[in-house]
Amino acid sequence: MTLLRFLADEFSKTCTACGACAAMCPALTATDPKETPSAIQGHVRAFLEGGPPTGTVIDRAQLCNECYQCTVDTCPVGLDPMRTNLLLRGCLREQGVWTQGVFIPPSDPAGDERVLAALLTTSAEFKRITTPFKKGDGRFLFFPGCNIYSMPDKLLTAMDIMDRLVDDWSFLPGLSNCCGGNHSTAGFLTAERAAMDGLVDAFQKDDFEAIVLWCPTCVTLFHLSEVDLPTVSFARFVTDRLPGQTVAQEDIGSITLHDPCKNHFLRIDPGAPRELLTQVTGKVVLEMPRENVCCGYGLLAGSPEDGRRWIQSRLEEASDTGAGTMVNICHGCHWFFTGPQWTPDIRIANYVTLAGQAMGIRHEERFLKWRRWGDPVRIMVDVGDRIDQLPWPKDRIEAVIRKAFAPEMATESSS
Repeated sequence: MTLLRFLADEFSKTCTACGACAAMCPALTATDPKETPSAIQGHVRAFLEGGPPTGTVIDRAQLCNECYQCTVDTCPVGLDPMRTNLLLRGCLREQGVWTQGVFIPPSDPAGDERVLAALLTTSAEFKRITTPFKKGDGRFLFFPGCNIYSMPDKLLTAMDIMDRLVDDWSFLPGLSNCCGGNHSTAGFLTAERAAMDGLVDAFQKDDFEAIVLWCPTCVTLFHLSEVDLPTVSFARFVTDRLPGQTVAQEDIGSITLHDPCKNHFLRIDPGAPRELLTQVTGKVVLEMPRENVCCGYGLLAGSPEDGRRWIQSRLEEASDTGAGTMVNICHGCHWFFTGPQWTPDIRIANYVTLAGQAMGIRHEERFLKWRRWGDPVRIMVDVGDRIDQLPWPKDRIEAVIRKAFAPEMATESSS
């Protein structure tokens, strides 16, 4: 019996199709579904019992933002509704029904993140962010995850910050190592487990005092994991070690914060990014009326018109606080909010960039420049001779650039 079949059978034995999860799903309700929540979940249970993949089932799988809101005190019989959506993706893929893009794992030598990282860095910088190392006793391990490699300026900034704050730290590159979040998002649950097991093995090779995680998905999965490891978010690690009054000379005005939805709904140290932002900007975060709303990546992929309304609404909400800058923690959120189709009346910034600027650390935000251009032809010109130094065929590089930066492809990024 395959893992997917086992999980489907276990779900079918337990789910009562009450519809509580469908009723509270913000992405699903944003599409104004025509069926009742109970009927929607009835489609899900019937499919996992061997029934046909109806449009309702496909929508249920595709629209999931993986925000984790439904995992908190929602299912009366103790199921995890979000994992059920990932299970749906896996079963639909197995049947050849749900094929939302070709999945190339981060570890692939020609994976999107690796190609983007090479395009956006110099040869020396690329070597730095893809090579493990140990400084001094290496008692602190920094693991950035995978998706941040599409914005390597932020990874380079984070590594410079680590250098400023501690002398004895080790670096475990992403891409070759992964928590499995990308795999489960694509419906490959067996590969997810293998990736996580491999990463845990890498973490346990030394007795680290702290394992510093950049990625909100990594933070979430290790928070939920039964493995006892001294993990801490990058925001908390920096906040606890940053010297007082480290305020950037550039006044960015007042700030508001878009939390990573995963960390927010599971209440994983929401104070850390706020404390850090206050320290590096000298400002108190202006909270948005809706405490947290996901960036909406699943909704944008599954129902583009509803997704565009969702994102525009969140940007307007940020602007309505009176803040001059909306700060995000998650690189996925940064990806979506900086798309060329949005013209927000507010600056979009990642917290690591602001922390780096406060410490005099600056790396060109080339990703952000290309993202705003939204013009693959112009980007290829900007790449210039760098393309001849890379090991991939030109058509592969062009395909990655189109997927990442063309306006019509704006929904095809990872979270």
